[in-house]
Amino acid sequence: MAARKSCTHLTWSQAKANGGDSMGIGVKKKKGEKPKKLGQTEKIIAKQLGISKEQKHKDRSFVKQEKRLEDKLSLIAEKRAEERRQQLQIPKIKPHEQAQTKMSELAHHQAEIRTAPTKYFSLARSENNQGRDLSELQMICQCKEMQLSELMALEAIFADTDEYLVAESSELESLQKKLEAYQADEENESTLRSLVNHPPISILLQLTIPCEPQIMTEDGCELITSLLLRVTFPPTYPLVAESTESSPHFEVVYFMCADNLDEVNADKPIESMAFLDEVQLLESLQKECQLLLPDLAVYEVGVTWMFENLANFLSLNTRTTQGLLQAKRGEHSAG
Repeated sequence: MAARKSCTHLTWSQAKANGGDSMGIGVKKKKGEKPKKLGQTEKIIAKQLGISKEQKHKDRSFVKQEKRLEDKLSLIAEKRAEERRQQLQIPKIKPHEQAQTKMSELAHHQAEIRTAPTKYFSLARSENNQGRDLSELQMICQCKEMQLSELMALEAIFADTDEYLVAESSELESLQKKLEAYQADEENESTLRSLVNHPPISILLQLTIPCEPQIMTEDGCELITSLLLRVTFPPTYPLVAESTESSPHFEVVYFMCADNLDEVNADKPIESMAFLDEVQLLESLQKECQLLLPDLAVYEVGVTWMFENLANFLSLNTRTTQGLLQAKRGEHSAG
């Protein structure tokens, strides 16, 4: 009875102390003792209940990176939208029409220059005519008369246009008065020398020449050349055929080759779609004139021959033409 009583009548503190050892509850860890490792089940439960501090830090960094990327993309989108708005506000122009305008402006500016281009023809200077006999002076006066007739023919051909301009340095009114005096008295040496010493005639031709290489026309381009040509008549043109100094002097003042169908922003600089071999062209013009002398040659060579042969002196600007062709192909595919 005594033994039974001792087993069944335990105090609460004794029972708690005895049970704690077996269940692991209430057992204090000793200093320096390692924590008990979790089993697989405990690890799964811990994962479901919460995220580790390291993972939380990584997640916060990822959110910040995403925010920065979104801000950057937003700025890029706003910049592009602003560029599109500005492009819509910029007017469109045709490079060919702009080239025509510039050529016309240059032609009128050149026509207003009063200084005669006598540096090419020493024969027109009075000091070089003092030793000439009467027959030589009369021959030069006849040349001046033929030159004025050619101007009248050109004026009729280019009537009601500004494609043909006579430079003010030619002093046409004074030339006509001197010619009238010469026609009234062809033996008057003073009149002859006055006419011979007159400044050389200089004209400006604004030529718009279609020039369409086959490689370009296949892609829907229409190349147009704008060419401003200055022509100066030497005193012995056209009667002295054996001298190269008697051929009209040609000078290219302006050249531009553009696509007649192209449109660009007005603020975009325009480049020529072809290069001109100016040296070869001018040499060929002089040779062609030599073949026609002593007949009048300015219109036949400077206009007719030029329209037929200018393309032979052009080479495509591959950089500008390739860009244009790519743009046109893109338009076709989008359509």
